Amino acid sequence: MWKTLYDSFLQSMTVSWAAYLQMNHSPGKIVRDNFQHKVYPEIGLYMLILTLIFSWIYYYYLNGRFGRYYSLKSWLVLLGICSLVVWVVTYFRARALLQSPIIDVSSHLLWIGIINAVYSAILFFLLAFLFKWRSPMGKKAPF
Repeated sequence: MWKTLYDSFLQSMTVSWAAYLQMNHSPGKIVRDNFQHKVYPEIGLYMLILTLIFSWIYYYYLNGRFGRYYSLKSWLVLLGICSLVVWVVTYFRARALLQSPIIDVSSHLLWIGIINAVYSAILFFLLAFLFKWRSPMGKKAPF
């Protein structure tokens, strides 16, 4: 599942794995396998968990305690913060999982962080439909 979500998007933003392997041979294969078997599943879970936490914070904590946060502006700010946090966590966690790769993967790490931030924003939007119905004051936030 994770390979399908990330691989096609990553290859459209950077070089395809086939071209990457052609340029880097054996080290490229190790990096590709690490991305597909270590990085993708872990960053996917981080994205899910962090987005769920930020959605819960918006709909149940902020709106339950301080009713002034149920506006489109507040929702967009929290969506941006969530995406930024997911990008940072993705970048540094993926970098740690690759454990000093033999070849430079910084462009892949940058793009996988952006891709995960986009997925996080989409999930945050979809979770809004689920969480807002039980929210004490945010039933109409953001729309």
